[in-house]
Amino acid sequence: MASTTLHAVRLYKMDLADHACPWGLRAMRLLQERHIPFEDHRLTSAEEVEAFKAAHGVATRPQVFAGDERIGGYSDLAGRLGVRPESAEISYAPLVAVFLAAAVQWVGAVAVLLGAMGMVSVGKAVFIDQLALNCACVGGNSKTPLGVVSFAENLIMAAMGAVMLPGRQPALKPWHCDLQAAGPGQSRSPPG
Repeated sequence: MASTTLHAVRLYKMDLADHACPWGLRAMRLLQERHIPFEDHRLTSAEEVEAFKAAHGVATRPQVFAGDERIGGYSDLAGRLGVRPESAEISYAPLVAVFLAAAVQWVGAVAVLLGAMGMVSVGKAVFIDQLALNCACVGGNSKTPLGVVSFAENLIMAAMGAVMLPGRQPALKPWHCDLQAAGPGQSRSPPG
C-alpha cells in the first residue's frame, strides 16, 4: 500500500465559507482512497491563505507535507502516489449562456422599438390620414392592402420582441459540479 511511503501527512487547503478549493478536495479524496492518514488543515479566511502562502513560499494551494518534506499540490501528490492526476473541468457554457441571453434581450428591445415605430407610422397613415397604401412588390399594380398587412407585421414583431425582453424568458436552472458530494464512481449530473 502507498500509505507506507508517506508518514505524518498534513494537507493545507483553502476552505472559505463561500468557496472550497476543488484541488484541495481532490487531494483529500486521493489520500482517503489510498487509506493514507493525514491531518486536514483548513485555511478558512483570505488572511490565513495569504499568511500560509507567504510562510511557505508557495503560490498555490493545496499543499501537502509528509513529515518535513513539502510534496506540493494535488498534481504533485498524485504523481508521488503513481496516480494520473485529474484535469481541470473548464466549461465556457455559463459564459456563453450569459452573452446569448444578453443578445436575445437586446434583439428583443430592438424588435419592440422597431415594431412600435412601424405600427405608429402605418397606423397614422392608414387609420388617421386614411391613405390607401398598396403593395409595390409586383410592380405597383397590386391592390393588396399594404396598410393592414404592414400594421399586422409590426404588431407581431413588437409582440415577439416583448417576449424576448428581460423577465420574459423561462428560468434556466444553473448547476455546477459539487466535488464534495460526488465521490469516486458517482454521477455528477445536474440536479433535477
